[in-house]
Amino acid sequence: MLGFFHSLARLTILTIGLVAAFALKAGATEVSPPTTVIAPSPPRVLPRPSSYQVEKLEIFIKIDGQMASFVHRTTIKNTGSGNLEMDYLVPLPTESAISGLTLIGDGQELPGKLYRREEAFEIYRQIVAQIKDPALMEYSGQGFYRARIFPIPANKSRTLELAGSYLLPKDQGLISLNFPVAGPLTQGQLLPEQEIRVTLAKAQDLASLYSPLAEVKIERFEAGATAVYQAKGLDPLNNFQLFARDGQEAVGAVILSHKPEPGDDGYFLFMAEPAINRDQQEPVLPKNVIFVLDTSGSMQGQKFKQAVEALKFVLERLNSIDSFNLIDFNSQTRAWREKPSIMTPENKAAALKYLDNLRAQGATNIEDALKKALAQKFEIPTYVLFLSDGEPTQGQTNELALTKIGQEANGSGARLFAFGVGERVNARLLDRLSGQAGGATVYVAEKENIEEKVSVFFSKLTSPVLTSPDLSISAQTNRLIPQKPPDIFQNGQVVVVGRYPKGGSTTFTLSGLIEKAAHKFVYQANLATGSNPEGEFIQLLWARRRVGEIIDLIDLAKNDQKVNLELAEELVALSKKYGILTPYTSFLALEKTDLAARETNVQTAAQNLRIIENVVGESANVQRELKQNFMASQDITAAPAPPEEMEKMRALDQAANKDQSALLPPRRLAGQTFFNKNGRLLAEDLTAEDIQNAIAIEAFSEEYFALAKSLPAESR
Repeated sequence: MLGFFHSLARLTILTIGLVAAFALKAGATEVSPPTTVIAPSPPRVLPRPSSYQVEKLEIFIKIDGQMASFVHRTTIKNTGSGNLEMDYLVPLPTESAISGLTLIGDGQELPGKLYRREEAFEIYRQIVAQIKDPALMEYSGQGFYRARIFPIPANKSRTLELAGSYLLPKDQGLISLNFPVAGPLTQGQLLPEQEIRVTLAKAQDLASLYSPLAEVKIERFEAGATAVYQAKGLDPLNNFQLFARDGQEAVGAVILSHKPEPGDDGYFLFMAEPAINRDQQEPVLPKNVIFVLDTSGSMQGQKFKQAVEALKFVLERLNSIDSFNLIDFNSQTRAWREKPSIMTPENKAAALKYLDNLRAQGATNIEDALKKALAQKFEIPTYVLFLSDGEPTQGQTNELALTKIGQEANGSGARLFAFGVGERVNARLLDRLSGQAGGATVYVAEKENIEEKVSVFFSKLTSPVLTSPDLSISAQTNRLIPQKPPDIFQNGQVVVVGRYPKGGSTTFTLSGLIEKAAHKFVYQANLATGSNPEGEFIQLLWARRRVGEIIDLIDLAKNDQKVNLELAEELVALSKKYGILTPYTSFLALEKTDLAARETNVQTAAQNLRIIENVVGESANVQRELKQNFMASQDITAAPAPPEEMEKMRALDQAANKDQSALLPPRRLAGQTFFNKNGRLLAEDLTAEDIQNAIAIEAFSEEYFALAKSLPAESR
């Protein structure tokens, strides 16, 4: 399909209308067709969004085994001055069985009909030709349910409730839910309220649950599990995906794959998490937590008070089988105890009193603090929480030397998590320290609450289940991110993405330690040999993480201009192909930028990457926080960048690209990225010659619909 669309893009002038007509019609790779559409029975005129408001969109799904029963509920308000009458058109999963349609508001049952996808295209053609909305073509490849909505009085609301069921696909124990959500009815509207709630029965048989959407909240309980998405005042989701694996493993796994084109690498996702609510709970592993607190003079005031309260919060939540120690440093470095102590009421009280007596004064000696924190012999999993607000001013101050000191001192393999507070901290140093110790860095802005940031982070590290994990794969793979999985914690997930040249039967083996004993978990999967709509998001997820990895390599590597230029070229290529903007490639979205000018764009990106040499200040912290977000992303909705990241990038761009007034995010359509250039949406790989030699097709003409119909039904 992508190859066909690629040819189409080279043969067509890509105006906004034409791209929307065919690219949107072909369907974005990361989503399935939306859910709700209203359509007239010609020649009635389709009401425009100004005459109605979708007040609420609700989808409730119950999964028992492979059977999914659903209720789709839409509340529509007539905002016009007269009666509103329309058809109700709801795209549904294939092979749905409809059990009823109810109009809530006057209690009437509405007659309806289920249309298969073979019938859908001609009906959609009539709709599109009448209202000249090319975006509607996106849904022409779906089956749908159609019913007449009785007149809705002016300023009144009616709720339509559609109930049905269908069988979910299952492959090697993996159950896949892919439910369409939004459509032209909600197009151009911010929904006051939307909710998608999935309830799973028999959760004790579930080994794992995974959703590509970070906003989905998954909760487990004794009799089942729920996955919930709720939003107010936002665009509707395109579709909702959830994957569940049954089994009795202590650690469950979801394995998905997608191979976009023959001859290209495929992409896989391996997600592991502790099993859900076993009758016999797996034992919680003991852990060491070493608190390292900067007590130099720059920490004086509110931030020091917050830092102490943050450490108290963590202390209160350690288990009775855990051990801990406190280290504070300024010009001198002190330890509360010579070695970690077990968590008892007496030791906790003594530690809290020790924290209350600390004062902020003196210089910043990071070298001695690292040596004291890491030099001890640890027999159980150990996590070092290193909190500082400044650059090293005493002892060794060179960041490369300090990184080496930390690496040599960490003979027991402790995981180090750094918290950079304020704008004076050396952000790159903290990234080096946490990166080589298998941890991560959290940045706390000057006015942010330290206690809240630390407590939220540590809540994910409360109960290790599998430590020192290693993942081996029988098939040939490349570009795994991360190269080595982090420890697996209760209620946590570990996501590994990568590429593979050939699909087929593959064995994934996850090994690690449970209470010092070696354990091994073996999972079988068939890596896709062709396009898999349910796994298309993996390609985008891998690209986003690779972008973060490239920025990290450039940030932490030595100043090798040749290597940095090669990495900059890959960064530009990924940004163009997947529409992933970074502070260093956002110039690609400017109207004046020629996407075909490869050498110029790579040089510009390389120049922009120079700003990452800043290691101190707000810009340095924001850049490295964005880098961490890219590297740890589990959310496909994050590409292109979400609004909050776009705002951060615009601020950073003041140091790189001065003119950001015309910056428009690229769009992902039919597996390709399109950039807005002077009022036209252009595919990322089109050359000036391609555009000059393109053939123009008039929108909504016979040629237009003939070309649309020629595409495979599943890609419309």
